[in-house]
Amino acid sequence: MSVRQLRRNGLAGPFDLADGSVIEALSEVVLRLNESKKDNRHVNPQLVDRHRDVGVIEEIFSDANLRSVTTTCFGTGLSLWRSNVIVRDAGSREASWQHSRLFENADAPLDIYNTDNHFTVLLAVTGMKFAYISGSHLPIEGFDRNHLQRHVGEFPDFVQDRERQMTFEPGQFALFHSSLLHRNQPILSADPPGILMVGRLVRAGTEIPERFSSPGTVLPLE
Repeated sequence: MSVRQLRRNGLAGPFDLADGSVIEALSEVVLRLNESKKDNRHVNPQLVDRHRDVGVIEEIFSDANLRSVTTTCFGTGLSLWRSNVIVRDAGSREASWQHSRLFENADAPLDIYNTDNHFTVLLAVTGMKFAYISGSHLPIEGFDRNHLQRHVGEFPDFVQDRERQMTFEPGQFALFHSSLLHRNQPILSADPPGILMVGRLVRAGTEIPERFSSPGTVLPLE
């Protein structure tokens, strides 16, 4: 079911972590790190790429269910090149529609409909809802994405009609093609602060541009 769901909608889930007990520990670590946030930036730099030096974050990406579902959906030979945690409180702004395909391979132009590379893991640390445009990882007749920016303000009605929402409980996650159009900062169903974590995956051998890479942060998923 998960593979069919992924091919049709561009997203599979929600799934449960094998060990949901790590969520409370993750929440405590994230809120402590987020105390350093001094402005209203969407992502706190202290919460980016901490999977190699914060044990509980690395543990999440080693979870047996997450690894199993990732292999089922995308195969083997994947690496986590970027992780970030988003904390949303009552003053946070609503995110625009966007995709998460930041690069292709080195400085090659984006191949937005290549479904063989660039995948995203979304984990709910608190209860939340998530919105996406079903099937937007594939061409939609009459909707030209070639000249769109990464952040999209609005869609034609026939594209907007494809909007779907999913509800996640703490410890649940989804996988999707990074080119899928979605709201990366979801509508939170829990009391603030709301927390979500994102991991971005690529095929082993994909060259990560220097502007996106941090020494020692690439984590092979075995």
